[in-house]
Amino acid sequence: MQIIDHRLYDNSGAPYPFIKSPNYPRNSRLTACDYLVIHHTTGTNPAQTINWFQSPKAMAVAHLLITRQGEIFQFVPFNTVAWHSGYSQWADRTGLNRYSIGIELDNAGRLVRQGGQWKRLSSTFSDDQVLKATHKLQTIEMGWEKYPQAQLDALREVGKLLKATYNFIDVLGHDDVSLSGKLDPGPAFDLIGLRNEIMGFQGDQHFVFKNFKSANYLRKEPKERSAAMGKIACGREVVVLDCYRNWVQVQQVLPDNTLGSFVGWMPERFLKRLRALA
Repeated sequence: MQIIDHRLYDNSGAPYPFIKSPNYPRNSRLTACDYLVIHHTTGTNPAQTINWFQSPKAMAVAHLLITRQGEIFQFVPFNTVAWHSGYSQWADRTGLNRYSIGIELDNAGRLVRQGGQWKRLSSTFSDDQVLKATHKLQTIEMGWEKYPQAQLDALREVGKLLKATYNFIDVLGHDDVSLSGKLDPGPAFDLIGLRNEIMGFQGDQHFVFKNFKSANYLRKEPKERSAAMGKIACGREVVVLDCYRNWVQVQQVLPDNTLGSFVGWMPERFLKRLRALA
């Protein structure tokens, strides 16, 4: 697999299918490639997603679609803005379309239980295709379609190639960056594991992040109404110690690069990854 002129090719030099979409500004280049953003389609047939991406009514498209069988389709050159993240924000960036590459995974997402079966639209899913879990933005356990190994293998391979080519700083879910409550790729997707593989992180590695929320209160527990432990100023550096749902426990990094005693919880959204902790 290789990238030539921002298009995806296999090792023999044959291009992966490129299907022209009307849903991106042709002359708008990425301002920067800071992130890889992972989505799911909420569909059961990749042809439906491909057709949708061809419709001007959709006003949406990702750079790539990866099917359950690991097939890859490209719709937008990697250096060009694609309309995949919508109303979005992460750390110091708003409007993530201008700062990220988007990959859609063909996946039904959240399922409903009817007549003893898991369903999405007219498709049914066996119990071994479903993970029962609570989304980090919700409080009720639901069924979610699992991601097949062939699909994850393809994502891993293309993700590593994109990282080597564009050197983004993090891998995020649409449910991380969305300001309109999107739930993809959901709890059936191992974002931490795939991020570690694509970025080359070690599982026990700690990182230094910069806070981009003004006068951000650190909380005693990972919830908004928990007691405030104090404020952390915009621009200060922290180390992430733990995570729970969409909250992280952080410890302040002092100007001499040592760790302070100030520890508390804050929303993950306002942190930008800088470097590994030495």
